[in-house]
Amino acid sequence: MSVPLIAYCACALLASTAQARIVFESGWDSPANSNAQAYTQAGASAYLAGYSSDLKQMIDKSACKLTVVKGCHQPNDRHFTVKGAGSGKSCVNLYAGSNSVHIPC
Repeated sequence: MSVPLIAYCACALLASTAQARIVFESGWDSPANSNAQAYTQAGASAYLAGYSSDLKQMIDKSACKLTVVKGCHQPNDRHFTVKGAGSGKSCVNLYAGSNSVHIPC
């Protein structure tokens, strides 16, 4: 009986993350693009989702797409660089359609 429960939990976890629309561009966490603080993709996703309700919506709403271009960089003005380009027309959000937004980290 524990095997079906484990399988159900794994399926539920995959289903809950399948709708997330956060993309990490290749090289987002390279030393040149992430030189202030290192984050994993999971850590960056959690940080951005917790930063504001608008960013959480960009990550959680299937019509929205948030792309992380650069990790936490520029030590004197620490920030992520993200964009909302590629979001669907039904994504009504401050970041939707943006090409370069700085989020303090």
